[in-house]
Amino acid sequence: MLADLVGPALARDTVTAIVNAGDHVIDCSVTNWWAAYRYPEHHPRTAPTRAAYRFDHL
Repeated sequence: MLADLVGPALARDTVTAIVNAGDHVIDCSVTNWWAAYRYPEHHPRTAPTRAAYRFDHL
């Protein structure tokens, strides 16, 4: 139906972009999950925070 409305080339490009975007989201999600469990010291929830900067007059 999409090809009937906009033409076969545009329909193919649109569907390809949608599929590639979903694939990219899945790749990023899996990579982030793997990195969080492989390198837990870099996970934002468990990473140490820096002490606040204090100006010392000395």
